[in-house]
Amino acid sequence: MVSAQKVSGAICAFVSALRRDPLRAGFIRHIGFICQVNARANSRGIGSLFPDELTDQFWTSLEEALCLVIHPISIAIRELNTTYMFYMPWESPKIPGHFIDIISNVFKTSRIEYLHSHLDSNRLFHLCQTWPSLNTLRAATYEDAPTNIPPDALPQLCHLEVDTRMICHIAPGRPVETLGHTGEVICWGNDFELLASIVRGCDTLQRIRVNCRADSDDVDILPAFAHDALRFFYLRISLKGDGIRFHGGGIRLTPSLVMQALPSGALALFPKLEVFSRTTTSQSL
Repeated sequence: MVSAQKVSGAICAFVSALRRDPLRAGFIRHIGFICQVNARANSRGIGSLFPDELTDQFWTSLEEALCLVIHPISIAIRELNTTYMFYMPWESPKIPGHFIDIISNVFKTSRIEYLHSHLDSNRLFHLCQTWPSLNTLRAATYEDAPTNIPPDALPQLCHLEVDTRMICHIAPGRPVETLGHTGEVICWGNDFELLASIVRGCDTLQRIRVNCRADSDDVDILPAFAHDALRFFYLRISLKGDGIRFHGGGIRLTPSLVMQALPSGALALFPKLEVFSRTTTSQSL
């Protein structure tokens, strides 16, 4: 994993290490690049993964070094701001587009199965097109989700962890077995019904994790996600209130215990459910 925090150009040391030991580079299966920037500490982006001057020699050296990684199966490319969870585009760390092009070109024949990214939607879509072998995608974007993903893209995708916008564009029509919902969806909003309809319409689903926001602990969310094949359901509900409280499990329940834990009649909505975990948090805003 290559991560830049205080020192600019950390990727250069990575390139040198690969070239110094090409035999060991050939055994690398997991490769990651995390561009971290503390915007408050330095507006110039000290701590960038990349050197200050992106010369042709640097790009050539990087591409040659990456070619030594001959059998990768997972790639992480993330742009993170260590000061702000949410930031404006001019504050965000940027991975050069040419770097994405090099990654895509060098590993275009590799069987990449896992991608973890925090990129803009166009770059993410470019990488998804490169690797039809992807079966796991964890992604966050700070722009609108791509709307031009063709039906034949990501044919082997089984595990998806993204926000509501990405779920709506990626999950339908694909053999998704695990769906992790990031962020929060408001129970009374249109996005909630959209998310629930995607879940109900995905026949291959085995596991889901959903994060919701509600006004009351009495809200009955389960019917919206009724599913004949679902086996694992992890539900987190965030409430407005005073202080913080948690309740819920994460325990494995037998069918009889599931019946006791779920509201009356709810088990009929999930005939194959094995594990149900509900966590409720309440915090004053």
